Amino acid sequence: MNNYARTTNYSQTTGMNKDEENRFWEQFKKDHANAGALAAKARDEAGLPMYYSDDAYPGKVLRKWPDGKKEVVEIDEKRGAIISSTPI
Repeated sequence: MNNYARTTNYSQTTGMNKDEENRFWEQFKKDHANAGALAAKARDEAGLPMYYSDDAYPGKVLRKWPDGKKEVVEIDEKRGAIISSTPI
């Protein structure tokens, strides 16, 4: 994402002519099209895991590390802490 997206107030299209508004929204779409992929890449580069669910493991929380290792994790919801993990 470039600095344009980070510094632009997207609610302020009032006063733009139609061409300016069209350019504004086209840039908005470009800036946000890959936001999820960029966040995932940053997470992986930081060595952080991804948490998700999968129909193959109903009611379970799965954790996938950047190296591809997967685990079923048990979470203590009161403490917000992982209390066990089992490789899958």
